Amino acid sequence: MFANTHKQELPKHLFAVGYLSQHIVKQLNLHDDYAVLILISYYAGCLHDIGKIDSIFQKFVKKPTKKKSPFEKTPRHNEISLLLTKLLVDNNDIIETFGNANLYRTIEHAILWHHPKIKRKKDPIKTYGNLHKMCKQAVSSTEYNILFDNFSIILQAVNDLAKKYGTPFIIEGFGATENRSIIPTLNDINLPKYKNYDKGFEISDITDSVKGNSINNIVRSCVITADRIISGLSVDELDKHINDKTLESLYVVSNNSVGLKNDINLCLNGFNDRFPNSERTATQTTVANSIAECDDEVNVLQGPAGCGKTKISLEIAMKSGAKRIVWLCSRLAVCESMFYELTHEDYLPNTKIEYLTGSKSITFENGVTYQTPVPFSGDVIITNIDYMTTTITSHTNIDIVNIYMDSFIVFDEFHEYVTNSGFDLFFGEMVYAKKMMKCPEALLVSATPNPVLVNDFLEIDYIHSIESSNKSEYLLNLLYTDDNAMDDTNPLYQTYDKSTFIITETAKDAQNSFIHNQHRENGLLVHGKFTEEDKQQYVKALMESFKQNGSMEYFTVRSSTLLQASFNISCGNIVTTASTPENHLQRFGRGGRFGENDFVNEFNIVVPLNPSQSKSLRFLRTLCQYDVTLAWIEFLEGKDLTKVIGVNVLYEWYNEFYDNTKNSKIVRDSLLKFLNGSVELVNARILDPKVASKNVTQDDIPRKSVFGLRGDSSCVAMAIKNVGNGLKEYPDEYAETGISSLSLDDRLIMGYEKSERNLLAYVIKVHDRVIPDKKLSPHLQHLPDKFTLYEAKAADNPLYVSYTPHDRHANNVAPHPYAQHYVKGIRQSIGIMCDK
Repeated sequence: MFANTHKQELPKHLFAVGYLSQHIVKQLNLHDDYAVLILISYYAGCLHDIGKIDSIFQKFVKKPTKKKSPFEKTPRHNEISLLLTKLLVDNNDIIETFGNANLYRTIEHAILWHHPKIKRKKDPIKTYGNLHKMCKQAVSSTEYNILFDNFSIILQAVNDLAKKYGTPFIIEGFGATENRSIIPTLNDINLPKYKNYDKGFEISDITDSVKGNSINNIVRSCVITADRIISGLSVDELDKHINDKTLESLYVVSNNSVGLKNDINLCLNGFNDRFPNSERTATQTTVANSIAECDDEVNVLQGPAGCGKTKISLEIAMKSGAKRIVWLCSRLAVCESMFYELTHEDYLPNTKIEYLTGSKSITFENGVTYQTPVPFSGDVIITNIDYMTTTITSHTNIDIVNIYMDSFIVFDEFHEYVTNSGFDLFFGEMVYAKKMMKCPEALLVSATPNPVLVNDFLEIDYIHSIESSNKSEYLLNLLYTDDNAMDDTNPLYQTYDKSTFIITETAKDAQNSFIHNQHRENGLLVHGKFTEEDKQQYVKALMESFKQNGSMEYFTVRSSTLLQASFNISCGNIVTTASTPENHLQRFGRGGRFGENDFVNEFNIVVPLNPSQSKSLRFLRTLCQYDVTLAWIEFLEGKDLTKVIGVNVLYEWYNEFYDNTKNSKIVRDSLLKFLNGSVELVNARILDPKVASKNVTQDDIPRKSVFGLRGDSSCVAMAIKNVGNGLKEYPDEYAETGISSLSLDDRLIMGYEKSERNLLAYVIKVHDRVIPDKKLSPHLQHLPDKFTLYEAKAADNPLYVSYTPHDRHANNVAPHPYAQHYVKGIRQSIGIMCDK
């Protein structure tokens, strides 16, 4: 029997994949508690393709045709492998082998998911009963019974190869005949879920699920990697490796870290030369040494704004012998900031630095930036949680999981995952994967590490900290007002006489306050609802104006939470909405950051007089942060805010807030609620890896996933609207033509279930008359409105959410009252806004 069209013998293929799988796991150097994963990966590798004993597959592999097997009515070989192991396994023997039945389920998971899921239009396979029925219908009863005989024959051949090779592993625990007693129960037994999450009553319940999914990621990745390596060999090459006992040579982990170590050392020496005998440098080195010595655990660094977290992280990586650094960021803005910082001449100008996200893949090397040919090929890879999550939930790039495990990981601004639904779970999986290693080489970095997140969810007991050397002075003010007011009675709408950042929870609030003041202040507006071109322009202006020794071209910045991300910028005055302690201290870190202001920096918190009516707090409620925010404000009210304080005092307050039992319980309850919401999202978004449809094109056009954690937004096109600049209010011009970089939440497009706000229904009704050159697909007219959004996931086929006056008038179409326009102001664009 053959395993593939290369004509590799099936027993040899199975043994080789099993042996190489366990070898790859061994290279991870896991804690003794997880040594059983070596045996589990061997079992999974040896059993992953055993379903290829199926007569249909053997006919195909012996006489290949271009015609693909009709999987609509025929089980795939990985599904047959799974069914056979279920019908033949002896649970008592398996428990004796692995210690508990849960670990065996990891083998079942790897068997099923070493291939992506088959899309079946009818009768999707969800239970072992479904699979058993399909298998019996696909072959004759004789062929079905022969499956069990062949299973035993092939398994014995695999064990014979193992003995000859000298490995101590023997596949045991499977009978020779079908266990008929289990058949009546198969309809009640679900196939292994790709992601197995259930809601919890305690954070520890969800943590247990995170650990299980993390184990599944590792074993699946190792089996797929081994399978691809072995399948790439010719028959003679495979035979030679088995006969010569050299399978291990097919997977070798590089230990070369000299180049990166030298580059980091050069960076550190540069700082020492520029700042000789610096107390700040000495403190940074002390902390770096302390953390590097704790090389047997995942470490957490709490560092106040401006303490040099980037430099400390590099020093820790160097002293840990990092071969590669993966800088894992919580959002794109942090990626941009880190790429800007690390490629600077003060840091790693001679290092190969890769910027890798879903929308951009570039490499900086020898002063030149170019398109990245192979992902994860840099010495330093800057990426975001979205990209890594896609890797974990995909099939194509699953081998990157092994690269991740072999790298030094910096989780930058990791506290932000508390408000990143779904990604918090995958962040947990990545952390726990590292925690399984004897030398994890992982560092979690934040000025506000959220002790409940660290202690309860990640089960990390100790947080390393460093004090700030910034001698700036600050005055905190609680300003009680109607924060919904859109005039000068609201501090968020006022102008200020020194450099000021006004930070709100939403882009809409920042936009409205900017419009209110654009005629009387030299301000800059920054948020995420711009075209890609505008966004890059304004972020660059922000950095150039407010960096250390910046141009100060602008005096005021009005921004959404984007500004609190890892931007190395500073101002003298901050005005912000009421928010969580993490948000406030992150925003606080943008004030007096460089210690150069010769005046007291102000941090003004706008507190709503009526919290229940506050739109800003209503938004925080959706993130399960409402109660935490009120507790934090109450905590600040108990402090003497008439006194000027230093940076370190505020961080002492932060820690004191969490030391309070009542406050920590509020945070814990809020985190549990948010995590349970993430469980719902992961289960609803259908994250199973799937075989690509025939109509999927391979091009460079950005596409949003229909499913996935961010599958609830669509690409959009819109007309321009002018505000306050003296130009025609509605010109005959669209914000973009061709490829769109703009997107909107699908719920907003569909009017949040309010018919009068439903833009999608309006577009379907009028679009083909307004823009006949870009008609909607005919089949969409017969489907529910939401199906139109499926096509709007591609940037070259955006959904129009407003039209120009010319296009509307020419076709006698009235404007939608809730149309979304791309608004332009006096000095800059204001971004996407609703007419109402």
